[in-house]
Amino acid sequence: MNIKKLVNWIIEENDKWSDEQFCLEQVKRDGYNLKYVKKQTPEICLTAVKQNGFVLAYVKEQTPEICLAAVKQNGFTLQYVEKQTPEICAAAVKQNLDAMKYINLPSKPEARKQFIKKFVFYLNQEG
Repeated sequence: MNIKKLVNWIIEENDKWSDEQFCLEQVKRDGYNLKYVKKQTPEICLTAVKQNGFVLAYVKEQTPEICLAAVKQNGFTLQYVEKQTPEICAAAVKQNLDAMKYINLPSKPEARKQFIKKFVFYLNQEG
């Protein structure tokens, strides 16, 4: 393969990662393909974390929905959640009890108490 063909091939391959439909298909196959996606959309990110929760580490803009899907797929991904909520933490622990070690409790006593109350509430919810 000559240099010109190689350069053209690299450009074509790189351009594919700008196409939303192509990216969606790729993250369905392997969530880790999210790291190559040029423009992450909520749909692409949600699809990726449902395939493999650990790719939450590559999500540029985390939403509660994306984080919840990630921890439901694998509780250990709680360690990558930027804004932990009692609901997200409870879902992670339901998926894997050992995810407890990744819960970041609020430092203020009253906030911590409220967080734990809500956490226990969500832990007792079905589904």
